[in-house]
Amino acid sequence: MVLFRSQGNGQIFEQGVQPLVTTPGDFWYDTVNNIPYQNIAGTFTRIGAGQLSELGSTTLGGAANQIILTGMTGKKNLIILFDVKGFNLADVLLADFNGDASAVYDTFYAQYPAAANTVSNGNWYYLQGATSHTGRSQGMIVIRNESATNKILSHQGFVDTALQYVLSGGTWKNVAAQITTVRLFGQNGKNLLAGSTITVLGFDE
Repeated sequence: MVLFRSQGNGQIFEQGVQPLVTTPGDFWYDTVNNIPYQNIAGTFTRIGAGQLSELGSTTLGGAANQIILTGMTGKKNLIILFDVKGFNLADVLLADFNGDASAVYDTFYAQYPAAANTVSNGNWYYLQGATSHTGRSQGMIVIRNESATNKILSHQGFVDTALQYVLSGGTWKNVAAQITTVRLFGQNGKNLLAGSTITVLGFDE
């Protein structure tokens, strides 16, 4: 572990001697694991552990058949917020992760006032059930994002023109990688309207 110390006067130097010599308030950075620390009352304290932070955000500048957010750092817990301004023609809003379009998604969804349904081993995750619409969709997806286990998802959202409230849960059956890319798109390839956004928040324990 290589640590760099900020003395508060703009100077930064490498500290290679153990034990580390610091004064309260000093900031240190672990350049191997990319973790910041601060000396708080004589104890090294990791900064940001367990704190929710924004991992990325993107907005469509013009109509397009998908919106993709890439380059997120791997966090064990993700919250995905989306605001799709609508479709140019009626379509069903879907999601997938890390570009995986294989049959590894399970979705159980309940649409009010429509009926509930289950889709097993699908090629995507359903965000608005199976009802096509052109309306604005907003929602939140919460994901447990450990690399070695299936990703468990829960979602709630609303479609304004359909006056439809949607709850869903499911899995992305991948036990090799954390989610670093999120894509929203229509089942029939219709265009999402300009101004549609994805924002991803994340935290570790």
